[in-house]
Amino acid sequence: MAVSQRDQYLRYRSLCESMKRAVDAVSSHIHRAGSACSEVSPSQFAALEALYSRGPLHQGELACAISRSSGNMTVIVDNLERRGLVTRCGVHGDRRVVQICLTEKGAHLIELLLPEHRSRLIDVFSGLDEADFARCDALLREIAARIGGSDAES
Repeated sequence: MAVSQRDQYLRYRSLCESMKRAVDAVSSHIHRAGSACSEVSPSQFAALEALYSRGPLHQGELACAISRSSGNMTVIVDNLERRGLVTRCGVHGDRRVVQICLTEKGAHLIELLLPEHRSRLIDVFSGLDEADFARCDALLREIAARIGGSDAES
């Protein structure tokens, strides 16, 4: 028996809601109030982590790296800059280009947050055996690749 378009839509919508709940639960666990990671928002943490691991980035590159819109990235960078965690720095030889750079204070903060972040992330996924992890990872990458999502190959 063929599945109606409405039933198919409801199944897919339910799957999207399940994925969102899972992402929200992981984020909530990692950034739970009282933890060191709650000192910054999940988006701010992602930006600091990207800058820490990759070095200075153009704002568009940073937005792409953490899957945020350019408008949202401006707010994130403004808030981090206000706290002295990042700075907008020019690129030698081209005054039109601005990169987002981690300050010493920002580097110190992310170095303090990373151990707890890693521990909480490991805690979340340690219940999956290797086969389940690989299957979940492959399915999510396939979904992203089908719709042209970033980092589908990473």
